[in-house]
Amino acid sequence: MAYEWQTLEEKRIDAIHTGDNARVFDGRERQLQALADEWAKANPEHTNTRYTLTDEINGAAYNGNDRAKGLAGGG
Repeated sequence: MAYEWQTLEEKRIDAIHTGDNARVFDGRERQLQALADEWAKANPEHTNTRYTLTDEINGAAYNGNDRAKGLAGGG
């Protein structure tokens, strides 16, 4: 009985986390696209597409996260 309750509770919590993660991802994706659009407006001579701009911004963010992890006190 307790195991069955635990299993159901874990599934319920996992479903909440999945929904939360999807909403966070969608919000961050919209922010990223807006940043790429603003950068393109400020740099009209640049030939990158929205897709390549968002890819470059993502890459820079990941690189920054990796660098921050290597700093003293970083996770």
